[in-house]
Amino acid sequence: VEQHILTPLAMTRSSFRQPLPLALLADQARGSRGEAASSGRTWYQARPSGALYATAADMARFMLAHLQQGQLHDWHILAPATALMMQHRQFSNHPQVSGLTYGFQELQRGGRRILWQRGDTLYFTAAVLLVPELRTGIFVAYNRAGVGHAPLELLDAILFRSSDTYPAVSRIPPARPSPTSDLTGMYRSTRSNETGPEKLLKPFRPVRVRTHAPGVLRISGLAMGGDTLWVEQVPLHYRAIDSQEYVIFRSGQPNYLFEGNMPAAGYYRLPWYGVPQLHAVILGVCTLVFLATLPGGLWRVWRHSRGGKTPVTPLRLVSLASGVLSACNLVLIIGLWVLMSDVLQLLFGETHLLRLVTVLAWLSLLMVALTTVFTLRLWSGRMASVASRRRLTTVAVAGWLFVWQLAYWQLL
Repeated sequence: VEQHILTPLAMTRSSFRQPLPLALLADQARGSRGEAASSGRTWYQARPSGALYATAADMARFMLAHLQQGQLHDWHILAPATALMMQHRQFSNHPQVSGLTYGFQELQRGGRRILWQRGDTLYFTAAVLLVPELRTGIFVAYNRAGVGHAPLELLDAILFRSSDTYPAVSRIPPARPSPTSDLTGMYRSTRSNETGPEKLLKPFRPVRVRTHAPGVLRISGLAMGGDTLWVEQVPLHYRAIDSQEYVIFRSGQPNYLFEGNMPAAGYYRLPWYGVPQLHAVILGVCTLVFLATLPGGLWRVWRHSRGGKTPVTPLRLVSLASGVLSACNLVLIIGLWVLMSDVLQLLFGETHLLRLVTVLAWLSLLMVALTTVFTLRLWSGRMASVASRRRLTTVAVAGWLFVWQLAYWQLL
């Protein structure tokens, strides 16, 4: 990068090196996350996508090269054909939404095609925006994470002076709107791990699609749009009533939802058993069952142990198994709560807490299997009261529901 890009473009105040060279270290910006300021000497592990430190002046030279077919002054960092190829669409989720080029994303704004790339780290936000039609480039950087749509608001303020430059958006649905029952539901981002514990990342923040009126949807949770109304323009094509954003649905098994200006993301409709509300209810009920079972199970184990040498009966075994199962699952739930309180740690590898949660998950599976076997023996032999058998059956059912959740979130 230094040899083929930074040096030819005279980007002398830019570097991918970590830590930064001493000549640049003193001028390194300080970032922030939330209310607390971070250390100015942070690093980012995902190079080359996010480890570049640069100045606005250096980024201006970089943008000029792209706007001039790879040339700046007497230097060519790219052949003209290569520069044009980098600006040509290479992929899109749907023909009617923006796509991806080599290194840039497409953005439709006011009828113009814009190439841009946004970057968010833990403490900074930056965006490069190119308008080849106007031979214009904009670079903006914030020393703060989570600035929302501020880069696009800046773009609109520069490119468009009044709202009448925006293309007209119909805010009245068609006379015969399409049915929306096949579109409504909860959608999860396709940028998710489905085969590992990283599936836990943001499990309870899906996109929600509801019917507001015939031909009008209320969608919340999108990357490019807030909780707002979307009006049908043509079947499966909806426009936001308060912005330029639009979404496209693709029906099938499952249904997909694509944002018009977010080509690097898509969403698929969750099946009924994947809806977060269902998992929250199951987890709450299981927690109550385990909390109610643990004291009684421990008391019965202690009482039998005080009785001296007494025969080992199925009732004693199932009491012990259900007590251990409840204790194990309560500790596991606490571990999951701690893990979910800072899920970003999963991005940096497997943690000790995740290993402990995994071990407890397998112990939970073993104990619920033992509890089920002993409970079935109690029912077949009528070795305990009906109330005791019902209570232990409830624990076993709760245990299996909890194990199913662990398997669903890839912890088993």
